[in-house]
Amino acid sequence: AFFSARIIDASWHLLSIFPLRADFDSLQIQEPRLHVEFQPDGTSNVPALGPGGGDRGRWSDQLLGLKIARLEISGGEMAWDDRRTPFAFQASDFVFGMKYENAAQGQNVAATSPDYRGTMSFQNASLQLNESVPANLDAVLKFKLLPSRVEVDEIKLVSGKSTLDGSLTVNDLR
Repeated sequence: AFFSARIIDASWHLLSIFPLRADFDSLQIQEPRLHVEFQPDGTSNVPALGPGGGDRGRWSDQLLGLKIARLEISGGEMAWDDRRTPFAFQASDFVFGMKYENAAQGQNVAATSPDYRGTMSFQNASLQLNESVPANLDAVLKFKLLPSRVEVDEIKLVSGKSTLDGSLTVNDLR
């Protein structure tokens, strides 16, 4: 499975169904498992998002918009093929949004590659990877997901008196 969790407990307000928009007072996720697996041909188990074909029509430009006052993830594990990383994460004012954009506006959707543009931000976070000391940080992230790469246009991490600003591109996700 791509994603599973033992328990998800949420206190929330649904703002709209399509596009999916919700405000959460709190979201607690216990023992989540996120597993990304690539095949030799480059395909993966990541669920496809994007425009429907045939009679289903186009997806809305805004796929997802979430605001979470308090997010708590405990006992998590991320797996990238055979590499597993345990993690825990807590944050306040967590905001995540993603929208679909066709790479070539006005052209046949099937003839172009889709772009998924997203933003994420949070404050007063604590992130622990493996058995490391938890890192306390605030973050802002603007990114684009493409079929063969991830582009991060802006990343800003603040921890104490230290700030990291930058951008990056990952060209081969395998």
